[in-house]
Order: sequence, then structure tokens, then C-alpha cells
Amino acid sequence: MNSIVVPEAATAQSLIRTTTKPAAKVKLYCFPFAGGSAATFKHWSKNSPNWLDIVAIEYPRRSGKSGEVGPQDHSADSTFLQELSVAIRDDAGNGRIAFCGVSLGVTVAIALLNGPLRDLADSRQIAGLILVGRSPFGVDESEKPEKSNEFLLAPPDMQLDPLWREQVLPLLKEDLALDDRLSRSLASDISKGPIVSAPLQIHCGDADSSFSSNKIIEWAALSSHALLDAQIHEGDHSFIIQAEREIFERTVAFLDLALWSIGLTQRGATDTVHQVLTTAVPKSRGKALVVVQPDDNLNRCITETKRALDSDAAVAISFCGILNLLSLDQHMAWLMEYLQRLIASGALGEVLLALPANAAGGGLGGLSSTLAQEGSELKIRRLFISDEYLWEGEALNRTLQDAISIPEENELIARNGCYFARRLTQLDLPNLARGTLCQVPGTYVVTGATGGLGSAVIGWLTEEQGVPPDRIVAVSRRGGADQTSKVRDVPLGLDRHLNLRAVLRTGERLAGIFHLAATLDDGLFMHQTPERVHAVMAPKRALSDLISMSREFGTPWVVAFSSISSLLGTPGQSSYAAANAYMDAVASWETLVSGPAVASIHWGSWADVGMSARSLKALQTARSSGEYPLVPERALQGLGKIIGLLLAGEANGGRFAICDIDWSHSPWRNLPIVSALSPKMPTTLTATYAKAEARAAPTIPEGGTAHPVRTFLDAYVHRWDETRNLQALGLDLA
Repeated sequence: MNSIVVPEAATAQSLIRTTTKPAAKVKLYCFPFAGGSAATFKHWSKNSPNWLDIVAIEYPRRSGKSGEVGPQDHSADSTFLQELSVAIRDDAGNGRIAFCGVSLGVTVAIALLNGPLRDLADSRQIAGLILVGRSPFGVDESEKPEKSNEFLLAPPDMQLDPLWREQVLPLLKEDLALDDRLSRSLASDISKGPIVSAPLQIHCGDADSSFSSNKIIEWAALSSHALLDAQIHEGDHSFIIQAEREIFERTVAFLDLALWSIGLTQRGATDTVHQVLTTAVPKSRGKALVVVQPDDNLNRCITETKRALDSDAAVAISFCGILNLLSLDQHMAWLMEYLQRLIASGALGEVLLALPANAAGGGLGGLSSTLAQEGSELKIRRLFISDEYLWEGEALNRTLQDAISIPEENELIARNGCYFARRLTQLDLPNLARGTLCQVPGTYVVTGATGGLGSAVIGWLTEEQGVPPDRIVAVSRRGGADQTSKVRDVPLGLDRHLNLRAVLRTGERLAGIFHLAATLDDGLFMHQTPERVHAVMAPKRALSDLISMSREFGTPWVVAFSSISSLLGTPGQSSYAAANAYMDAVASWETLVSGPAVASIHWGSWADVGMSARSLKALQTARSSGEYPLVPERALQGLGKIIGLLLAGEANGGRFAICDIDWSHSPWRNLPIVSALSPKMPTTLTATYAKAEARAAPTIPEGGTAHPVRTFLDAYVHRWDETRNLQALGLDLA
């Protein structure tokens, strides 16, 4: 039989640390549930990684505070919040912090951020906000169950126990009254707009009648940050204790990702600027080859392909001579269905796509570039042929056979009878001096200007390069560029008929163009449709119109924002890879003679801004690929270096990459394209969190008599732990 352990007296204080973490990068302030105490998070503190400092909040009338009186009205609530905010502010200093609230703790944490800590809520000091077991404020109280039943979590016989009624119930009711007062005032405030700008993680129980999982999305109104991670656990409201270890592990993983996304795990060990070059590769002996001609009879093409693959021959599909910009959508749909049906049939072997070395060929080839990373056992290779005399007849067959004899390269370029492969090489370039772009006469156009990257580029142009705002044209679909920047805001749809004359003044000269416009619609290749791919490609294909019209305005250079997805292949981004590969091909092949110089930059993930920063899935994918996000200052520094090359005339465009990747731990480490980078172990490694070991559930001997409080906890706690007393579980008796 377990006895009730009365906690020893503790020092009266609001912030409790069980373990100190002097090397911590973030402090997590943890707010317990109604009736709970700082001891709720004792396990968290002991098991947290070195980069995470757990600071538990102790409410009034807990251990060591038996003489105190808890807040009873709005005036006392304000005093309580003010005193707690002073303690947190003094403890946090200027470092990164995060808040985790459990049930009542959610309400207290948000009341602080909406009140005495509002300045912190408006800053970037908060790395994350974790909300556990609390419905969004503003939910109609008539829809919620009676609190005395839902939150006491005690069976009827337990409610009759004198010890429980004397020690637990009054504190619980006092806390619930505090929650009710605070939440009513918060409901109207949140309806006016976001309170914080930080990633959110929401935890709820799948059978919690006080907080239905279909209301998780309503928490999005709390933060202006785009990231909202939902975690659904088994159980009713008691999941907040039953799933404590699981909540802890997911909280740590979420904060680890959040810190990574804002660049706090930046290695800073190497330069991030690279150039994509080509190198000649030798031929060897290849296998038998069967050429299948793409036509309207898709069933015939698939049958011939499968027959050839079954005989251990390679298959080549040639789009040379038939693919152009007008037919790109049609051939994109054909290739998508062809490959999807082959993969679905379990086909194994090698298919070589012969493509013209132009923008249409680049876009079509890019569609298949993610398949290897998505686990497809059908190997797809791409051959870009620049010489038109090799596009048909015996010359084509000989070229295809040669390409098959270079099996280690997934992408080849045939030119003048030779074969070339791409290699990523590091560049050591000087920084672009401050104010350089201001000295160049003319206007700068920035497409996709209202996105996170667009705002960063505009800020860099005005602040670092000193370009007057009226010399910057910010183009976006709906307009709405930051009005404080005073740039020329132009709402303009970026379809393939972009008209620069509509955004520039008569006689105006263009000094340069930044093409950032993009749409993201991630999904595995097998789930893609022509309509989804077309929508993602549309803003990228606008580059062709930008270039064509830029010649009229004397534009010397264009910088296109591409992605490493089209360079290396990122799982789930086949449509985005195709769209960016289109721009890469424009930079590689279409403007070398007529100009302007076009630089396509394969960007890695940016910290805190950009499309990947708004997608939890994209962040997780990038993190698992060994990426370290680029802090905006470092990314823009790399951008300036490449523009410096263009201004000096030392590069007639081409393809570049700005990324920080630990190649030795990336899924691309064995690709020939990164072989020149000599992968090394990173100088610093991101800390990992220790998972708590699950303990077996002890059993009560048959015929034994359990203590009534233990009986209550058996229903309250999923796995009763003999070693954890009531204080450790957060249920105080003082």
C-alpha cells in the first residue's frame, strides 16, 4: 500500500530549476495545470538536453507557500501576473525563451504575453509556444462540459475521500476560477489579432471533450507565425498526465526544430556560396538499349517499356524535336502518367529521358529529379542534348547508347560529341561593398516581394546597398509590400504574359531584376497531378517573359531564386523541382548569347523566413538532409557576392548554390555532383534529446487494498509509477 508523501518545505519562489543548464540556448518556462505544481516538470528538467533549460512555474499556495493566498479577483490576478512577469523577465535576460502551458498553464502563459510581457511577445525572442490540453479562447462556454466534472478527473468515491476534499479540491477549484477569469478577457483580445509571432505546437487528447481536435486550427489566430504543429494523443483530458513523457519528447523535438529553423544551430564553418560547373566524363560499356517513342498511345509505350525492362535492357524516351514551350504542359502530363503507371506496376530498371537542352527540357526533366529520394526503385536518368543534329536518326541512337554507358551519372549533357556532368564547387568570393547597387543607375524589380524572402531582399537593397525606395518596384500577385519601406508597390499576376511596361515608367532603365515569385504545393510524385504542377510552374515560367522584356529596358542581369530541390532532388517536391529546373535551364542555355546575364541560385533553407520556414514538413525534410538554415544576413551576403560577379562581367550568368549542408550526413553524400566538396564532419553537432524509458506498469496484488488516493491516481495516470509520489505528479497536498 502506498502512503501519501507530504512534500518538504521549499523556498518560496515563482521559478523552480531542478537542474541547471549553463550551456542552454533556450529557456523553456513551463506552466502547470490546475492543482499542479512545479514538480510536474521535474522529470522534464532531469531529461532535457544541454541546450534546453527547464524553468518550472510555481503558482501561489504550493510547496513552501502554505501561508499565501492565491488570486481571488481581477485585481489580484493582475498582481499575480505582474510579479510573475518580473521574475521571468529578470531570469530570461535577452536570451531565447519558449513557453509551455498545460491546461490552466496555457491561460496563464498567454495572459502574460498579452499583458506584462507583451513586448517579448512582439519580439523575436520567443522561439516557440507549446499549448497542452486547452481549448482556444472564445469557445462558447455552453459547448464545454461542466468544469467540476471534466477537470477534477476524480471518480465519485474519490470525491468523498476527506483527504482529497481537504487538500486537492480547494486548490483545484481556486485554479479553475483563475482560468475562467483570465480566459474571458483573453477571448476578446485574441479576436483583435495575433498576440505573438512564434511557432505553435498544440497537444490535445482524441477523446478530450473539453478540447476537440477539430478546434486546433483556431489556435492559429494566436500567432502571426505560419508554423502550427498539431499533436493528438490517446485519451480524454487526463492525457496531460498520462502522456507526459510523450508530450515532453515531442516538445523537445519541436523546439529543437524551431531553433534550427532560426539559425541557432548554424555551423558557420565554411563558405556557403557554390557554383554549378560541368566536367567531361568518360564512356564505358553499357547494356542493351530499347528506344520508345512517346506518342498518344500511352498504353503501347508502357507495354514496350515493361517488355524491355523485363529483358534487362535500358529504355530511352526521346522528347528531342517534339518538345517546346507550347507543348510543355502536354508532355509534362504525358510523362507524369507514364512514370506513375510504371512505378505503380512495380517496374524495375533504368529509363533514360532524352531532352533538348533548353528551358522546356529543363522543366520536363526536373519533374523526375526527386524520384530517387522518394524511394523509387525505377531509376530515371536525364540526358540533355544541345546539338540539334543529334536529335534524330542514327545520331540520336548513338548518343543514347553512349549515355547508357555512363551509369553513375543521373544527369548528363551531350555537346560536340562529348559528355558532361555537373559538379558543385565552392567559391571564395569577396563581399559586395556597401552601397554598390545604389551607384548603378536605374530601377530594381523584385517579384514575389511580399514573401519573407522578398521583404528580406528589399530590406537589404535599401539598408545595406542604400538604394532609394522609389528605385525599387515590388511586384506581387496581390500587392501589399511593407508600406514602411516606401517602395513602389505593384499588384500584378505573374503568369506567362508578364508585362514589364505596366510596372515601369516611360524611359526608365532597369538596373537588375530579382525573380523570387513562387508557389509551393508539396506532395510525393505518385500523388501529383498536371494541374498541381502547372500551378507551381506558372510563376517560375514568368522568368522567360521577364528576360525577353528586360532587353527593352537595358537590364544587364537577372537573378532567379531557385532551390536545391532542382539540383539534388528533395523528396515530396517534384513539382517545385520541375519549376526551378525550368529557370536553371534558362540560366544555363537560353541567354548566353543575347543576354542579359541570368544567375539561377539554388537556395538552401533560410532561417526564420522563406517558404520552408512556413512549412513544418519542409523544415523536417531539410533538417533530416543535414541542412543548416542560412540566417538572412549570411544568405544576403552570399547573394551580394554573386551579384558582384555579374556586375564585374566575370560571370555571364549560370547556376550557383547558396546553402550550408553537412554533406557527410546528407542523403546526397554519395552523388557525384558533390564529390568535389570533400565532405567533412561538422564542427558542431545539434544536440539530441534523450527519450525517457517507458517503465512497466506495476500490478496490485490480488486481494490487496489500495489507498483511495492511489485508486484515484490509477484512473488519472495511465501507468502508475510506484516511485513517483503525489508531489512528483504535480498534485500538491500542502
